[in-house]
Amino acid sequence: MNLSNIPVSILLSTHNGAKYLPDLLESLLQQTHRNWRLFLRDDCSEDNSQEIIFNYQNRYSQKIKLLTTSQSRPPLGAAQSFGRLLQESTGQYFMFADQDDVWHSNKIALSLEKILLCEKQHGVETPILIHTDLTVVNDALEPINHSYIQHRNLDPTRNQTNQLLLQNIVTGCTACFNLALKDLVGNIPATAPMHDWWLALTASCFGAIEFIYQPTIDYRQHTQNIIGAPASGKNISTTKILKKLKELRKELYLSIKQAQTLLNLYEQQLTIEQKELLHTFATIKKNSFIKKRLLLL
Repeated sequence: MNLSNIPVSILLSTHNGAKYLPDLLESLLQQTHRNWRLFLRDDCSEDNSQEIIFNYQNRYSQKIKLLTTSQSRPPLGAAQSFGRLLQESTGQYFMFADQDDVWHSNKIALSLEKILLCEKQHGVETPILIHTDLTVVNDALEPINHSYIQHRNLDPTRNQTNQLLLQNIVTGCTACFNLALKDLVGNIPATAPMHDWWLALTASCFGAIEFIYQPTIDYRQHTQNIIGAPASGKNISTTKILKKLKELRKELYLSIKQAQTLLNLYEQQLTIEQKELLHTFATIKKNSFIKKRLLLL
């Protein structure tokens, strides 16, 4: 199969991203895999993001499809904005993009090759999600760590549903997924904290998740990041620990709601074991300590 003939749809939501947006768009244009189309939705930006977007769309009209949005309402937020992109995009293979990153030139090619191998193994009707490592960089694109998973002390093999319920290990801007997963997801529910977490959970229940250990993105860290990449366990003050504990409590609350939503939406398709797992997690506050430990192993 000639991979160059396979189209890939890239989904990008922007919000006040003018400072770094040109870097991302230029890196898309430098991809070795040329057969791609960008579906772009601006989420009520107040800077000159739209001016940049219109400029690129005029120059590359065959490459960029801009979704119509209303500027009179509040922003949807990242998860729901990407949900709209999922609903309105077309294609066979899909990738998320974040407005402040820079893609390595072989990103699409590597991900596409991997997902095709997975489809050959599992079948094209199987929902498949591919994700990769990232190079963590600063505002000026200077390297901080060559590996995001090392920087965050993450284990990409912890991709089973019981593990993903508590911690998402899929970074959305590296994700590549097939039409089977897109159709299964349909939209991102309001109770999902982030779009990538929801796709990861759904893929773990009904399909396959695979990881590429090679970085495919320069993952820029700056003060305006929606989701950043703080280093794990280094120079943490008491104030930061207390703040982190508060964040963890909030994240647990959101993950419990997400588990209940997953159970409600897919109850007819889940196995008995999966339904028991989701129900147990959704009621985790009522469970004994031993049961909690067994659930999350």
